[in-house]
Amino acid sequence: MSIKPIKPASKEEVSPETPVSTTVETAEGIDTSKQPLSTDALLALIATLTQQNAESNAKLAEAILETTKPREILKTKQQIATEENDRLFFEQSKELRRRQKETKQREQLQCDHVAGSLGETKDVHQRTSIVWHRTDAQVDIGICTTCGRLFHPEDQIDAQGHDYSYWRRRGSFNRISAAGVRQFMNPLKAQHDSFLRDS
Repeated sequence: MSIKPIKPASKEEVSPETPVSTTVETAEGIDTSKQPLSTDALLALIATLTQQNAESNAKLAEAILETTKPREILKTKQQIATEENDRLFFEQSKELRRRQKETKQREQLQCDHVAGSLGETKDVHQRTSIVWHRTDAQVDIGICTTCGRLFHPEDQIDAQGHDYSYWRRRGSFNRISAAGVRQFMNPLKAQHDSFLRDS
């Protein structure tokens, strides 16, 4: 394939007298016969476009924020049923614990705390079934081996009309245990903190 040289234009083809068309071809559908916008009209148009742009941006920002809000998790029927079963189980467990606590309290009120009261014969000397323990704060705490009632110096008078000192003076079928002796900066606080309380 050969390369042909470009032939320069002749004088007749390019002449200063050749008329140049000053008509600008317009795109189809654009009317150029109208007068140009005034400065005020142009500023008003820019202000309108700016306001529309701001409104569009605000709507876009609102839509973006809407997507960040937490959505309700859609659950399957199986998940809903499982959660309902768990809720019912929790309610029943709570009710069972409440009834057990009430039953235990009734048993403690009815118990005479005498050794052998659960067997065929009670202790002939009417010794109590209370196991006593002396803490390191020198407080005697007892627990009935029959009903599980706790005895401590802050006890109120019970249903039988007896207070802590009455039960502590009674002879016990069990020997007292002791934790030793310690010195405390605040002995009264140590004595108060030396036993557990029902919440």
